[in-house]
Amino acid sequence: MTGDWELPRLCRLVEELLRPYFEPAVGSVSLTREKEKNLLIALSKVYREIQVWIREMEVDSDEEITSSECSLEVVHEEHNCLMKVLADLILLLTVDSQYVQHSVGKIVVAVSELLAPSVRNWDSLVHSLWISLELIVKHVLSCSAISNAGEDLHFGTSGLMVLNRYLGNADWSTAAHIIQILRNILKSLKEESDDQLLQVYEKYVYPFLSNVPWDRMDECCTKEPKVVFLGSLIAFLCSLVEQTVAPESKVHLQDKQPNLPIVINLVPKLFRWCLGKAENRVKQSTFQYFTHKLLMLLLRLSYGYGTHISCTTLVSWLQLLHDYFEELLLKPMSRVKTCQNDCLEGSPFLSSFSEGEAQHMRHSLHSQRQAILLFLRCCFSLISSTGENTKQLPAAHKSLSAVNVVSDPNFSGRSKGFIDLYKWFQAHLRDSFLCGKEMHVDKCILFARSFLQLYLHEDHQVLLDYLISKDLGISCAEYLLRCLRITCSAWHLFIEFYVEGNAMDSLSRKKQKILEDGPDFQADQSSGSPTMDTSPSLNDKVKIDTDSSYKQNKCRRLAFIEAKDCLLSLKVSIENLHRKNLFPYNPKALLQRLTKFEELCSNHDDFS
Repeated sequence: MTGDWELPRLCRLVEELLRPYFEPAVGSVSLTREKEKNLLIALSKVYREIQVWIREMEVDSDEEITSSECSLEVVHEEHNCLMKVLADLILLLTVDSQYVQHSVGKIVVAVSELLAPSVRNWDSLVHSLWISLELIVKHVLSCSAISNAGEDLHFGTSGLMVLNRYLGNADWSTAAHIIQILRNILKSLKEESDDQLLQVYEKYVYPFLSNVPWDRMDECCTKEPKVVFLGSLIAFLCSLVEQTVAPESKVHLQDKQPNLPIVINLVPKLFRWCLGKAENRVKQSTFQYFTHKLLMLLLRLSYGYGTHISCTTLVSWLQLLHDYFEELLLKPMSRVKTCQNDCLEGSPFLSSFSEGEAQHMRHSLHSQRQAILLFLRCCFSLISSTGENTKQLPAAHKSLSAVNVVSDPNFSGRSKGFIDLYKWFQAHLRDSFLCGKEMHVDKCILFARSFLQLYLHEDHQVLLDYLISKDLGISCAEYLLRCLRITCSAWHLFIEFYVEGNAMDSLSRKKQKILEDGPDFQADQSSGSPTMDTSPSLNDKVKIDTDSSYKQNKCRRLAFIEAKDCLLSLKVSIENLHRKNLFPYNPKALLQRLTKFEELCSNHDDFS
């Protein structure tokens, strides 16, 4: 059983269960409450029936299927059948019911799975979805007729007929739902690692991105529906840009998706449309979503392209960061520890804030992590670049009035990277930069500790970067294997190990001890400070010992949990890369050792 044979049956199913709800004379669907309920039942029946066919197809997949060439008449009939089904489903996307729209989206994704064995029909489905999306967006942007749009796109007479049935009522919301469907299809392909269908899929993505007159988006005045479409578009682009952990990965993103510069060229426009000027910004929750997704998109592009990103692009990204996220870049990191994302519900700390304030605080931290990471990647990429100078940079990015060196004709992308990085350090360590004395080393330690705390949940990513490094990967893997062997063989010592205190506490205690041991040390009786001959009572000593023991046990437990989470996250990441053939060497020995570590953790009830 293949997707070829399923099309006539699918067409009959849709016509029988869904067509009764259509109004052919006006080419739309109007719903009462009762009619909506019945339509949802019918959509559920369609979805369940398709799922049954998919399971039957999977059972028959063991049988050898020989593909026979179809006549042009049969191909034409299949195409018309598919177009009728797709037209009916997209028409239902114009209905003002989120439940109906959601159900229709599930059905289209299921149809994609059903047709997957027939590359020809699956190709036709995906092509039709992208063409429909392009025509709808062009129609909404230009508000012009589309009666002859399909002719230029080789849809033929039957294609024009079905397009005219639903595009007249399509709007930004319809376009948003179609792009959500296409994103879900893409995600299912990546989960199945179906490279053949992925190639078919990608050949239609970039013509859409190239053909749409995006500049007209600035003229579009329908704010709320456009926002929904933009949110769906950015989410799709994030899924499209496959995240490659490092430039040294086996399959490089640029080699796999050569058309991604089309996405890069859209980035400045997306920032302008989504974040815009302060007086025109969307509501706070939507703004937070756009911030997260846009930064994620740039980070994925930066990881994928690595050293192949041009200086022009890097400088433009730095300018976007300064324009939209300067506050996040310069925000002090020393308070990070008091508002971590992992605070429990009902925490005394969070109870003093409203839900909105707490959510905003969590989002601010996450956005700060993303913005600083992207900023540092851009700076270091520019610093390591060669050959591109300001003659290749847009005029808008040459104006760094605070730096005289920019007027130098030899000013390069490397200089821009150094200068931005210097200014960032200067903003966070202003006193230390001005004085440069040892007495300010504690501020440097505080900055370093706060910076590490900011990225605590990504510690395992640092290890992964080393493991897949072209120069250090094998050596790092061998070292990690030795460490894991020692850890597993001396498990009791591992779970009892922790670093007492922290760098700042140690520094403070050292200073205090130097002062107390000095010959001129005198306590100020009036201030209540301890004197040299004051000693704690026996009860005080017992209390101190008890508190110290409790704190030590708590520190041991937290240290164990953090180490366990880090190494198990590393294991999952290595497995994912290895499964996709993206790990640069065979990690079997490393995974075996990490599996042993995981078994020991699961058996350790006291700390799990």
